[in-house]
Amino acid sequence: MAALTGQTPAATYKDLLQVSNSNSGIDATMRAVSDGEATASLLFLSSAGVAVNTGLNIGGSTAVASGKVTQTATLTAATGDEVAYSLSYTTNKLTSGDDTGLLITHTDTASPGTSYLINAKVGSTQKFWVKNDASHGNGTYEWGAVAANLAASFGQLGEEYKISATGKAGDITAHSIFLGSEDVGGPYLVTYRNWNAVGLAANFGVAWNPTDNKVDSGYDTFLGRGGAGVVGVWTGYAKAAYGALELDTNSRQYADTVTLTDNTLTDLFDVALADTAMAGGTFHYTIKCVDATPNYQVEHGTVNFMAFNKATAYTTDFNVASSQILGSGTLTTTFSIATGTNLITMKVTSNTSLTPTAFTLTYHLILNHSGAVTKKT
Repeated sequence: MAALTGQTPAATYKDLLQVSNSNSGIDATMRAVSDGEATASLLFLSSAGVAVNTGLNIGGSTAVASGKVTQTATLTAATGDEVAYSLSYTTNKLTSGDDTGLLITHTDTASPGTSYLINAKVGSTQKFWVKNDASHGNGTYEWGAVAANLAASFGQLGEEYKISATGKAGDITAHSIFLGSEDVGGPYLVTYRNWNAVGLAANFGVAWNPTDNKVDSGYDTFLGRGGAGVVGVWTGYAKAAYGALELDTNSRQYADTVTLTDNTLTDLFDVALADTAMAGGTFHYTIKCVDATPNYQVEHGTVNFMAFNKATAYTTDFNVASSQILGSGTLTTTFSIATGTNLITMKVTSNTSLTPTAFTLTYHLILNHSGAVTKKT
């Protein structure tokens, strides 16, 4: 405006700014700044602060504040929608470059507590948060960060995707889901609830190829509880060293294929039988024999067996029912049970008149006993 020098009050009073306070000036009460004819502006002043109702513009488009900024708003309209804070902007970029509606940049020099980039609460109760390690939660569960790497193995999704009750990164906790590879393990899929210290799900679990890391303790495939009295299906079974279906702690199923040598005694499997232990089981078997001609021989049968150990004195018995189809020659099969130290071993001798190029026995064992089973070949 022009200088006031040489001007009369009558010619300039409309351009003079003032606060209307009975000639007492600015005090602790927020009052509008108005001109000389009492037209109020949107700027308010007091001895304690400055306020602008709407339309604050600093530097043309950017408002910058140093230090902590706190906004307190009260929404009290009886009707209609109200917003405590609203950000609206338009993007119209013609060539290149990103645009960001809200940028939060955190420099973590020292943070002995939890660092939240976003922390939304109702009262004092957390409803949603994002931490500076990219983990985030909704008030009940916390999700770990999802790595951006998409690997080819088993459709692996990053290194880890975890939902846990505690949200502690790297732990295997209740209500967990993993998709990808964990630590040194190979690609796998695991979903389980309450995994216990030896790698068995105390309630329910599914795993695929964990490969001897801290998740599985030796299981390559796992489905089911694996604890007492509940169904479990796995391969790479740490105790038995091959596939098993656990119906109960005292009833299991196993399957295997053994290569036979003509007219040679061959071990099939061991059953652990401690002092005072009793066991019984059934296995269905199929012998397949072929020579170079080729001529074929097939024998299928069922072996029922039982045993007990009384002070290292073993009593065993078994019976066999079988049938054959022979394209040529003869095939004779005999079974036997040998005893060892706290175990019994099922053995077989199969004598063919052919000169076999392939000679195998495949069996499916149902064992009503809690002792470990170990395949022999």
